[in-house]
Amino acid sequence: MNAPLHQLTERTVGGFRWTLLPDLQHQLLDENGLRIQEWLASGQARVVKNGPTRIVYRVELPGLSFFVKHNYVHDQRAWFRQLARPGKARMEFDRIREAAARGVPTIAPLALAE
Repeated sequence: MNAPLHQLTERTVGGFRWTLLPDLQHQLLDENGLRIQEWLASGQARVVKNGPTRIVYRVELPGLSFFVKHNYVHDQRAWFRQLARPGKARMEFDRIREAAARGVPTIAPLALAE
């Protein structure tokens, strides 16, 4: 599912700019953004890690299993750091796509929100 960059689409939903595969938009997002609260309520998602800088969820949807990583801008230093360089999620997203483009077996990022 590692689509070429030109196949990704950008949408602004729920106050975030999303970069994602177009065919996943309706499965992952509603008018408020990521459907994480819906998935938690239905038992389709669960917290697997919760720390001061990030929370990680495991999501099991019909035909699709994935992790959601929500990075916090937890202090003023982190906020300023994001002014000078891309956020942690953007850097991880880009590095994974670059590794895949070079033929390195890796995970397939589905979406990014900034």
